[in-house]
Formats: sequence, C-alpha cells, structure tokens
Amino acid sequence: MVLVSELTYEGSFNVGKPAGEVMEFIRDLGRVAPCIPNVVSHSVEGRRGRVKFRVDLGDEVPIAELRRVTADTEIEVTPIEGGASYIISGRAAGGSVKVELTLTVKQGVGGSTVEWRAKASLSRALAMVRRFIDLDSMVRRIAQDTVSGIVKCMAGSSQP
Repeated sequence: MVLVSELTYEGSFNVGKPAGEVMEFIRDLGRVAPCIPNVVSHSVEGRRGRVKFRVDLGDEVPIAELRRVTADTEIEVTPIEGGASYIISGRAAGGSVKVELTLTVKQGVGGSTVEWRAKASLSRALAMVRRFIDLDSMVRRIAQDTVSGIVKCMAGSSQP
C-alpha cells in the first residue's frame, strides 16, 4: 500500500475519572472498539482487532449515494508511557488509509485530561479526491467523531 498524503490532527478532552481508570480503558481494545461511531461489526483478540464501521462523508461529497461508505480496518493497540498508541489500517471508498492515534492521559483536578494526536496517511486514490472535496475537513470530522465516541463510552463506563 503506497500512502502519499498525510494529515495530522490533535486535541484534548476531560473525563471525570481518575487517570489510572482512563488509561486502563484506552488500553483495552475490547472496550474501545464498540465505542467507534457507526460500528457494523468488530472482533478483538488481545491487542489486535478488526472493526468495520460506516463513515458518513457528509455534504462535501456531491453524490448522495456516495456519502456513506463502509471502512474495514485492522487495529492494534500498544500501551505507551502515560497512555496508548493505536495503529489503524484499512480500506474505505476504494482507497487505503493508515492512522496512527496516540492518547496520553494526565491526572487533573476532579478527573483526567486526555491529549490525542492522529496522523492519517492516505493512498493516492483517496488523495486525488482532494481536488473535488474538502478532504481535510472530512477526515478531521471523522477523527473528532471517533474520539468523541470513545470519550462518551469512557465517561459512561464504570469499573467492574
């Protein structure tokens, strides 16, 4: 898979849970996978999994029938100092994508802050779409929606 275009996004969010609990959650792919918005199916074994989910490409795509695609991905999570690193690779809309997502947890007053950084590498086929639609805005929205889904799950989770 030849990846030719790279996009980087970052942000942070607060969770009203202790850093240790948040770190345990983000390192557990079995708990994170169902939190990805619009999951169609997922299977997880240890730190690796396959996740299939629908992606709403939004009004940037001029043809209504092409606005909703299915992404088929393989995900691997690795614990890192203070958080977790995800490598997500797969296919969507006829092209390949690889995303490196890093989540770092810091204890704060009354909860934790999670800083995230996503670096998306796109195949030539997906990069060519940039000539017709605002791909940067679309990928940014998808990254933010995914992180938001994980945050909502995490905020609602409780320790067993």
